[in-house]
Amino acid sequence: MNILSENNIYTCSLHEFLPVENEQFFLLYAPLATVATLASRKDVEALCSYLKQPSEGDPMEELACALLDTSPSESSLSRRIRDTDGFVNLSLLPNNVCNFQCSYCYSAAGRSQTEITPEKLTAVLDYFICKGRTTHRRLTISFLGGGEPLLSGHLVETAVKYANERAGREGFEICYKLVTNGSILSPRELDLILENRMEVIVSYEILEEIQNLQRKHFDRVSRNLQLLARKGAVLSINAVITPQNVCRQVEMVEEVSRHFPEITYLSFEPLMELNDWSAEQTDARFYDRYISHFLAARQVARQHGIELSCSLLRNVDCSVERYCAGEFAVCPDGNITSCPCISSPEMPHYESYVYGRITEQNEIVIDTSRLSGLLDEDVHAHPECRDCFAKWNCGGGCLHANRLEDKDKKQIKCDFVRKFTRHIIWERLKYDYENESEKPILDILHEANA
Repeated sequence: MNILSENNIYTCSLHEFLPVENEQFFLLYAPLATVATLASRKDVEALCSYLKQPSEGDPMEELACALLDTSPSESSLSRRIRDTDGFVNLSLLPNNVCNFQCSYCYSAAGRSQTEITPEKLTAVLDYFICKGRTTHRRLTISFLGGGEPLLSGHLVETAVKYANERAGREGFEICYKLVTNGSILSPRELDLILENRMEVIVSYEILEEIQNLQRKHFDRVSRNLQLLARKGAVLSINAVITPQNVCRQVEMVEEVSRHFPEITYLSFEPLMELNDWSAEQTDARFYDRYISHFLAARQVARQHGIELSCSLLRNVDCSVERYCAGEFAVCPDGNITSCPCISSPEMPHYESYVYGRITEQNEIVIDTSRLSGLLDEDVHAHPECRDCFAKWNCGGGCLHANRLEDKDKKQIKCDFVRKFTRHIIWERLKYDYENESEKPILDILHEANA
């Protein structure tokens, strides 16, 4: 069936999901057309024949046209960042300081007392919020951790105040995000969050024993979450799923519904192999468990009015050539990198991500050729992605993880991405078909194939 993959159309036998013969029924998926449907073996054979020799009036003509229509993806692919004009999000890492020692931390090797200086901070905001740099008028500033950003709360406050003033003069709208471990929340910081409608993403494992095992400080973080929720903060939780909690995702959703009813968005991210501890924790069995328990937790979340997501699920709904768009990430030392996860010279491959810096004279210097090279690294750079049906959703995977993982680990991760994507597409199709016909999916398939 090479004629299908040549046209970015892919099949998956439904025997993975249903008690049917292998290759009797298929999930038919065209990622660039954003079309998924069900088909029998006879349908697939007829489609292949039509693609090899199209003829007007053929019964497969309408389906083929839908599967070959790439216009739904063209607009999203065309928005790919190619230069500094495309950056609408500033990832600002105020420090390399942290008050936690998370077991899976990717940035622990870069811990230091380094903070960005106020002068470098205002210099980068002058550069970022500038009509001469970008035509976009809605920008986002995200405060992230090479450590815990609120350990430098004075710098976060300085940045927000200065950005608001400059945005007013330059005609920009600024949105703010704060990614925090949730352990620090003074009255002043609470006011800053509320007054600026700052979106707060709290890294929190939800279950007390898991939080205290992997991150610590359960009571302190829980109290701060409850305060933020009561005060009406724009709030969500990001939990890292490890072998210790992979089978407890339903329980995690129920705990949020019980203790934080104001929170309606959760992200459960599977452990990424970005340090030695993480690399020893993940295998194919872990990823299989993640999929089954994540899907079950999503159903429970819907019943509670909660949206449960993860980065892989978000990518199923778009077409990408890169796993991430590329970043304008400012590190505490004043260097500018394409990956906010890599924020210190002590971290592996740090120099390979750096494409700019804030000089001692507080000027912004961008190496445009280095930036272009980083932004050009995409799904087309990986031969193993060529025939993968999930490549337009995965975008070749996290560039940093790709650099760290060996061949065997990479294969396990790719198998996981493909299986997760298939299961999400199948879950949606099954729901749509059964909801429309009010019949079980097996009855629908056998009636259509009679």
